[in-house]
Amino acid sequence: MLAIIICTIILILIGAAIGIALGVSLNRSTGSFRWNPTGIVENSNTQLNGPEFVYPDGNQNIYVPDYYNYRIQRFPSGSLIGTTIAGTGTPGNATNQFNGIKNIWLDSSYQYLYEVESLNNRVMRFSTNSINGTAGTVVAGGNNPGNNTDQLNNPQGIYYDTSSNSMYIANYGGHTIIKWIPGASNGSVAAGTSGESGNTSSLLNSPLDVRVDQYQNIYVADSRNFRIQRFCVKNGNQGTTIAGGNGAGNSSIHLAQPRSLHFDSQMNLYVSDTTNHRIIKFVKV
Repeated sequence: MLAIIICTIILILIGAAIGIALGVSLNRSTGSFRWNPTGIVENSNTQLNGPEFVYPDGNQNIYVPDYYNYRIQRFPSGSLIGTTIAGTGTPGNATNQFNGIKNIWLDSSYQYLYEVESLNNRVMRFSTNSINGTAGTVVAGGNNPGNNTDQLNNPQGIYYDTSSNSMYIANYGGHTIIKWIPGASNGSVAAGTSGESGNTSSLLNSPLDVRVDQYQNIYVADSRNFRIQRFCVKNGNQGTTIAGGNGAGNSSIHLAQPRSLHFDSQMNLYVSDTTNHRIIKFVKV
């Protein structure tokens, strides 16, 4: 009898220990389990949380801004295991932290990485050989959101033009494209009018991405005008609609909040048409 009682006590203690280890509790009357309602977000080197962009370099390494893990990951070619080259895993505005990583770009030598932070209203530069927690350098903005020449306002997209050593920044909240030499105190408006949105040929409405061709023509994903605008050097601040611009829609001539744009070697245009859940190609003629 004593042996039976001891065995029963041991089984109860083991069961309690298992319940604690698994973080669950057993409802004795129904036999159902309950879980802690607060979930755990995984952030190991094989996982991502909210990535919004990807950049492959010439060696087929892949760089990813891992939005909700507040870091930038590099994945070697063919590997699913990433290395953190910037960020600490916690949000903040120190030079080794991120808050709102939206986009990244590498220079032509793949030596430096430029990243745009919408919530810190700045662009930071990091060496691609950096490691977790390394401090970067603020190369544009970082002076609170605003429309002055030393400020950015919810920046979203970036393009680094090697020929002019300049960054072109899609300044979403300021409705402009800003041209900024890395490290300079001020930038300059390259397209749009600072702080003014509109749908005329000279205005933008919440631009999300930007590209520049070899002739220094600027291409803009003009999201809330549902169009792609081109600003030619010879035309000054007057843009030309090269895709969309017919209001929001889902036909082949419409766009609905274009998010990003890319050109192939033949200058065919590819647009991520966000609200239409598609990638649409416009062939150069």
